[in-house]
Amino acid sequence: MRIAVIGLGLIGGSLAWDWTEAGHEVWGFSRTPETCAYALAQGMISGSLNHLQELGEQGWDGVVVCTPIADVLPTVAEVAPLVSASTLVTDVASVKGSLVRSATALCAGFVGGHPMAGTAGQGIRAAQRELFRGAVYVVTPVPETQASGLERLGILIGDLGAEVVRCDPDDHDQAVAAISHGPVWLSAALIATAREQGSLAQRLASSGFRDTSRVGGGNPALGVGMARANREAVVVQVRRYQAHLAQIQMWLEQEDWERLEDFLQQTHCARRDFRSCG
Repeated sequence: MRIAVIGLGLIGGSLAWDWTEAGHEVWGFSRTPETCAYALAQGMISGSLNHLQELGEQGWDGVVVCTPIADVLPTVAEVAPLVSASTLVTDVASVKGSLVRSATALCAGFVGGHPMAGTAGQGIRAAQRELFRGAVYVVTPVPETQASGLERLGILIGDLGAEVVRCDPDDHDQAVAAISHGPVWLSAALIATAREQGSLAQRLASSGFRDTSRVGGGNPALGVGMARANREAVVVQVRRYQAHLAQIQMWLEQEDWERLEDFLQQTHCARRDFRSCG
């Protein structure tokens, strides 16, 4: 297939690299020329676009929008008149709900997507081969979604070695708030609280702190972007955290070690039900 990847950061660069190595003709676009030059030098892409308007000069099987969440809809609006109605246009944003419905109204070939993989790195130099192998790649069709676009995206996901999971856009946002967006703020609160303990806590912190603090110490703009786009679902999760913490606080104050142990036993068993922990 002939694919244009718009936005060559960690996700866009990694997708481009894998699709290129799978035999697709992949072109990249970035507002920073040096980014495209690096991607070309590394063999991630076959060619680069200087302007999005160049999309209208050639035929494309797919256009993949890998911009920050706030830029997805404006980019889809710019791309839609430049490609044919049968061209797959998809995104990688971690919020789907209203975005998918709005993007589908703008572009007949739009199919919402969200690869559930990443690292703490940022930018094209953080891109990795096979980042998505074995990962879940969520696809969020709505009634208006074209079957041909779904099929084409499924083929591209298969070439990544990822597993396709289809779900409703709003259901996606609720689930992601629980496992990804909400934990950013829980993890950030952990870092802020530990920092208040001073330099000794910083010196003693080891793997447990590293693992639980990773998402709270990530890209600030990305964290705020996810919260803004998925605010209602994130608020629900923060309230749930507060309810659990209040219960734990009460048991601690009452020295109710039996209930605390029972709670940890439940979470110990429940953790194995999650894909990455089983």
